[in-house]
Amino acid sequence: GQREWGSMSKLFNKLLAKAGVVEPRRDRDAAAQTRASLPDAELGEDPVLYRETAHHGMPTHSTAACFDSVQGLLAVGTKDGAVKVFGKRGVERLLSPPAPPAPASCAEFAQGLGYLAVGTQLPALYVWDLRDSRRVRCVSIQLPDCPVCLHAPTGAGSLNIGTAGSEVLFFRFGEASLCEYKICAADLSFGAGPTDIVAACSHPGGALTLLVAGRAGHLVTWDMRARAIARKYVGA
Repeated sequence: GQREWGSMSKLFNKLLAKAGVVEPRRDRDAAAQTRASLPDAELGEDPVLYRETAHHGMPTHSTAACFDSVQGLLAVGTKDGAVKVFGKRGVERLLSPPAPPAPASCAEFAQGLGYLAVGTQLPALYVWDLRDSRRVRCVSIQLPDCPVCLHAPTGAGSLNIGTAGSEVLFFRFGEASLCEYKICAADLSFGAGPTDIVAACSHPGGALTLLVAGRAGHLVTWDMRARAIARKYVGA
C-alpha cells in the first residue's frame, strides 16, 4: 500500500507540474541554488537619507501653497510640516523636513529652476532641490526670526524672506546660503516694536527696487542699489 501511494503521489505531482500548477522539482532546486549564490544586498547611505514618502490625494490641514507656472508644479504645506507636491503625470510625492517638523507658514517656488522654499512657524527655512527626481535634497536654514512671507524674483536665483522681526533676508539658491546683506527693521522705519512683514517682492517698475509691506499699514519702496528708502507710504 505504501509503495502504491508513493507511485500515485509522484504521478499526481507530474500531472500538476505539466498543468503549470507547481514547478518541477529540478526547477525548484535550480531556483534555490540561484538564490543561494546571490550576494547579500547592503543598504547604503542614500536610501536611508532619501526623505520621500509615497502618498496619494490631498494632504490634511493645509497651511500654505505655491505654484510653479513654468514646470506646472503645485506645493501644499501642511500643519505637520510635510509638503505635498503635485505636478505632471507621475509627479506626486510627500516631502518631509529633516529637522523636527513645524507647521508651514509660507511657500515659494523659484520659477522654472527646480527649487522649493518653505517657511515654518519656527525660525527655520527649508529649501528642497527638486531638479533630480531620483534624489531630492533638502537644506535647513536657521533664521533670526520666523519667516512670514517669501518671494523669489523671476530669473534672479534668489529668495526674499520677510520675517516677524521686520527684517528682509536674502537667500541664494545656487549657494544654498543666506546673503550677508539684509534690510533691518531700523532701515525700514516701520515704527516702534517689531512688525510682521506681509510682502517683500520685486517692484514692477525695476529689478533693483523692492516693495516691502508691513502688517501695521506701512509700505516702503527700497532702492537695492542705494540701500535706502526711495518712498514710504503710511496707512496703505
